[in-house]
Amino acid sequence: MSKWRTAKAAGLTLGIVATGIAASAQAQVQQPGGFGSITGFYGFRGGTETDVFGGAGATTPGRTLGGMLHGGYRFGEFDFAVGANAATLSTRGVPFAAGISTNSARMWSLDLEAGYNMAMGSVGLRPFIGVRYANARHLHTFSGPAGTGQAFVDNWGIGPRVGIDVAARVSEQFFVFGGGSAALLFGRMYEYGGFSSGAAAPNQAFNRTTWNLDAKLGIAYEPMPLVSIAAGYRVEYANGVDLASWTTAAGGPGSGRGNRFTHGPFVRLAYNFGPPAGADAVPPPPPPPPSSSKNYMVFFDFDRSNITDTAATTIRQAANDAKAGRTTRIGVTGHADRSGADAYNMALSMRRANAVKDQLVREGIAAASIAVVGQGESQPLVQTADGVREPQNRRVEIVLQ
Repeated sequence: MSKWRTAKAAGLTLGIVATGIAASAQAQVQQPGGFGSITGFYGFRGGTETDVFGGAGATTPGRTLGGMLHGGYRFGEFDFAVGANAATLSTRGVPFAAGISTNSARMWSLDLEAGYNMAMGSVGLRPFIGVRYANARHLHTFSGPAGTGQAFVDNWGIGPRVGIDVAARVSEQFFVFGGGSAALLFGRMYEYGGFSSGAAAPNQAFNRTTWNLDAKLGIAYEPMPLVSIAAGYRVEYANGVDLASWTTAAGGPGSGRGNRFTHGPFVRLAYNFGPPAGADAVPPPPPPPPSSSKNYMVFFDFDRSNITDTAATTIRQAANDAKAGRTTRIGVTGHADRSGADAYNMALSMRRANAVKDQLVREGIAAASIAVVGQGESQPLVQTADGVREPQNRRVEIVLQ
């Protein structure tokens, strides 16, 4: 969340990808408490960043390799997060009329952001605002008849960033996610170097404002509650992150705006560090009801609606008693604890109730005789503060009428 954040461009410094997140991709599954993710990404060449000498020659953006750490804490519906990104970029040597040129870069950035988590059924949204600081060093090398040289271009910038993360659960353990962000960075650009031809070193410094956009789309799998493994694809465009042209084949002073467009896959591991104090992630075994009882209770794992072996045994007993007593109506009411948003917990309680109904049907109960209700977190068995995970509140009540 989410949540992956997901892919980020590094504004002034050539585009750095961040996934995450944001709890983004975690927008649907992130719960109150600490969260974090680790992401690796690969970028293909896309488009052309031009290094022109007297109207000829160019280099392409090249291969990008990088990673990101993202973490934060969610308080109710709000969260605060920090991301750290690092990447390298390289290009092949590109021939031009008077020689050959290459380009490489080292990049890193830091992001601070605040997000608001919303749930609408199985869909989660997380708009966020924040601040980005980005830094990178580009190295341009030139060789040819006019001589050889190097031009270093150092960039830094800081400014506001806004974005949104979206996630939608498609099954018990899978959800799809996407999102994007935009940043406007204000900073400084420096160029310096030296040339064998004796040309004047291109020493210059000036202010530069840049902007960048990024977007991502992926799918995540939860092998266990609060842990997800994700893969996806990202694109980013960074405007004005480098110089675009040089006056001579030996390097000369640089000018213009070098832009980059890159795209490629990413993978991410996301997790919650742990529940708030007093929480219990493992449900206690439900007490067996007396044989004469017409009320039954089924418990669930955190953020899950799948039927456990213990729950299946209780449901089978309820079905057998219903058939033996010729029960004409069965009430099935789903509940959730208070660790998530109200709307999300309401949808989760309905998924749990419907899972119990489906199991009763498999045990031979007519679907038409089963009434399903979801109560969300409104009727806890154990009273808790908002945000607390309580195993006994993650339940479905079965009443034979």
